[in-house]
Amino acid sequence: MMEKQCKYSYEIYKGILKSGIKEIDASFFNKYTCIKRIKNCLDNFLSEIGYRFNDWIKWPLQKIFRGYSDPDLWSLDSHLAELIYVRLKAFKNMNKNGAPYNMFDNPDKCEQDDFDFMSAEARWQNTIWKMMWAFEYIKDGYDHGDKYFDLTFPNKDEVDLVFNPTEKEGMSEVKFTKEPDIRYDIIKKLNEQMEEGLELFIKYLPNLWD
Repeated sequence: MMEKQCKYSYEIYKGILKSGIKEIDASFFNKYTCIKRIKNCLDNFLSEIGYRFNDWIKWPLQKIFRGYSDPDLWSLDSHLAELIYVRLKAFKNMNKNGAPYNMFDNPDKCEQDDFDFMSAEARWQNTIWKMMWAFEYIKDGYDHGDKYFDLTFPNKDEVDLVFNPTEKEGMSEVKFTKEPDIRYDIIKKLNEQMEEGLELFIKYLPNLWD
């Protein structure tokens, strides 16, 4: 009889002990999860504070005292392209006193008439626009959005791809008549025009004055 009572008491004690351990484990897990969440919230808060400090104080002060900020270096190509594009646009729109000599039909001609000057100035303006387009393309992330890719296909039997830069729209106009691989063809043409504009910028950089 005594053995049965002891065994029964031991089983009760063992059950209580296991139950207590489970409660302790659950309590510890809940506390750990809560602490982890608090830590994550605190980390996010401090990270946001750090970013706001950089965005509102550090980076603007860098621009004031050294002329550029750290983010400018993260995408130096688009940063420089934006600076150059804005200035090329202003240069194109200003009243200029002439054009480079090789913009004339006959640069060696002793006396250029009004038509010669008008033609040379028109070529010079178009050359500047090609430079502008190249830097605009770079500063916009090498893409002008969905303009080139949301197009229709009037005749899929033809394979013609017409690439015609139009200054009126401020960017190039692409027309095509066949869908397969057309995105690749368009990007290829855009990159070719970008390279042309950059080459013109290198060639005529000494002429960008008035």
